[in-house]
Amino acid sequence: MSEPKKLDRRKFVYAGLGAVIVAVGGLAAYFATRPPEKVVETVVQTQVQTQVQTVEKLLKE
Repeated sequence: MSEPKKLDRRKFVYAGLGAVIVAVGGLAAYFATRPPEKVVETVVQTQVQTQVQTVEKLLKE
């Protein structure tokens, strides 16, 4: 029987880094090709109306 090939540490690290680079590239491509999101802006406007009345009371002396 032949012994299975051993994977040395350096090749393992290179394979892991390669997988990370491919994943990051895929994410970057995904976000770069997404259509722009629709922005909905709601504006609430409040108006305050003030009425001033002058009441004069005539005092009879």
